[in-house]
Amino acid sequence: MSYLPPAQRALDVISPCPIYRQIGRRNSRVFVDDNMNATKSARSGQHRLKERVFLRTFAKPGDQIQDRAGGTLLITAKGEWYPILLAEPQPLDSATAFTHADRAIRADREVAERLLAEGVLAEAATARRPKGMPSRPSDRLLADDHPLVVDELPGGMSLVDENPPQRRPWRRRG
Repeated sequence: MSYLPPAQRALDVISPCPIYRQIGRRNSRVFVDDNMNATKSARSGQHRLKERVFLRTFAKPGDQIQDRAGGTLLITAKGEWYPILLAEPQPLDSATAFTHADRAIRADREVAERLLAEGVLAEAATARRPKGMPSRPSDRLLADDHPLVVDELPGGMSLVDENPPQRRPWRRRG
């Protein structure tokens, strides 16, 4: 298993709560120019940013939500794991395009605090160890007008990357 930093916080799911799981990407309305300035105009910025598209689903009792460096993970009762968001995803905006990921992490922490106060989540005694490799989110490029959040997985799509990178065996050079 690749290195996974330790959980900063582990929360047990007491009752079902909504989570957002990545199912693909779409082109955003934000462009970046050669000087790394974000803009809404394709004329001034030739590099178009992509944003993640999510499936709204639910964490179930027996699952554990872990706050880790770089984001939030869901560890299922079986030990499978994948990255999630707790806060409803927001589209990229040119004013905050370069701080979007940090804002999403902070929003997740705020939602976790609210769910703790409501009794939906509870502090875990220990962080559960994930088993195996993470379920890698799909990077399928969807239409520009595809909704940012869907409640049902579109037909023909999978929750995991259909073409994951292949591990190459280690070989000594000649």
